[in-house]
Amino acid sequence: MKQQIYRRCVFFVIGLMMGFGSPLEAQNALLQRGDEMFSAYDYKQAIVFYQKAFGRGGSPYYLTRRMGDAYRMLRQWDDAELWYRRALSHPNVPNEVYMQLGEVLCAKGDIVEGHELLAQFYRLSGFTMAGIAADYRSYIDVLSCDSARCELLNMPMNGLDDEVAPFVCSGGLYFSSNRAVIHPVNRKDVRNGQSFFDIYVYRLAGRDSGHVVAPPAGFNSPYNDGPVWMSDRLDVAYITRNRANSQGIISVLDVMELSIDEKGQVAGSQFLPFGDDDWTVAHACLSSDGRRLFFSAQLPGGKGGLDLYMSEFRNGFWGRPLNLGEGVNTAANECFPFLTADGLLFFSSNGWPGLGGYDLFYSVERSGGFEMSFNLGVPLNSACDDTGLFLFPDMKNGFLTSNRPGGQGGDDIYRVSLLRPLIYTRLQGQVIDVDGQPVGSALVTVVMPDGREFNRLSTTVNGEFLCFLPPGHYRLCVRKHLFEALESEVVARELWRNEIELTLKMNLK
Repeated sequence: MKQQIYRRCVFFVIGLMMGFGSPLEAQNALLQRGDEMFSAYDYKQAIVFYQKAFGRGGSPYYLTRRMGDAYRMLRQWDDAELWYRRALSHPNVPNEVYMQLGEVLCAKGDIVEGHELLAQFYRLSGFTMAGIAADYRSYIDVLSCDSARCELLNMPMNGLDDEVAPFVCSGGLYFSSNRAVIHPVNRKDVRNGQSFFDIYVYRLAGRDSGHVVAPPAGFNSPYNDGPVWMSDRLDVAYITRNRANSQGIISVLDVMELSIDEKGQVAGSQFLPFGDDDWTVAHACLSSDGRRLFFSAQLPGGKGGLDLYMSEFRNGFWGRPLNLGEGVNTAANECFPFLTADGLLFFSSNGWPGLGGYDLFYSVERSGGFEMSFNLGVPLNSACDDTGLFLFPDMKNGFLTSNRPGGQGGDDIYRVSLLRPLIYTRLQGQVIDVDGQPVGSALVTVVMPDGREFNRLSTTVNGEFLCFLPPGHYRLCVRKHLFEALESEVVARELWRNEIELTLKMNLK
């Protein structure tokens, strides 16, 4: 008995020395360790600490949500759903939990309830669909209205593992995969039990045939590598890979710049000057002139999560990163940028309204920056994660990554063949009175040929409104108290950069 009491006393003293002097302190310590593991992307270990804290009576809501977050990151959808539903049972739950559970349900294939939860999130958050649709349900109809405009073909090099981030140059389709082929030892990430990602090249022998080979030496490291982007002259490559912090712990992602010699071999390498021990930099994309670098990063002063940034190359150095602003970035994540030669920015986001998970979006670059982003719709987007769009200069063929149902495994790469343009018509209008003065707060209703309401907008104090339209004929109905009703016809054509500027004049009753 004395020996048992002695042991208990010893353990109690040791607990005090370690900061576990009370049940509350033990809970807090376990929560802190769980959060540290989560921040280091070690979601499996984070779950272990959260479960221990839960067993000690830790904060029920915080733990249930963090458990849901961890299982969602591991793509264990059933467990994520279980914990998010528990989180929603608590009072005063943040709106984001509705979105997270909705995305999990969409990933599981429960599209109806998933979209209901997403609609609830946008309604509670006051997120308007201005310029797109009257509400979220109408928005889903808009995104699904032209589902036959392109064909998707699952590429033959896909397997049971993940294949992501396509990039094409010199007859090769570069991609990143966690298949265990290149290295003789199957290296696994202890954080999730999966093999590390390496870069591969699929040598295209025809439209849909080829074989997989290893990239040049130096393209892969002992840890995660990819995506890759190469300059038009093939003398520089940018590769996202893990980087060790000052304690030697491999955690954050950074972009490595590789110098390529005339034989195609790596002649030198250095990390870009944007990241540090605590901030992630990833998914670099070089403009066609080689003067601007677009990338995804979590830097101080951002909108939240991963934002898209741009840096200009001047006097032999990359300049200070510039956040692309609220037309592109949200409080969630924006990643995998792709810029065309004429200033169209394609990227993936789970912050802008979409069909579920990450969707593909585009934004148009103008003198004042990038405009409001627009969802590319079905079939490029699905209720699952759709990322990494790459298009050839003809803007009619390319590749993307998706984990939608019907694939070979997790994430697969699909060939994209566009039958109709991606870009919708941009309609910018202004409502004025007979004296040329702007009419603010006028209701502008966009009606489709079958009489259904496509969108409902309210003019600004300057009488302006902005809308994006898929190809077709539309009727604009303008209403304002004390003014006569006004109608006008518009036609959105199948052009790559079609824009309509319209002035509507209203008469007083």
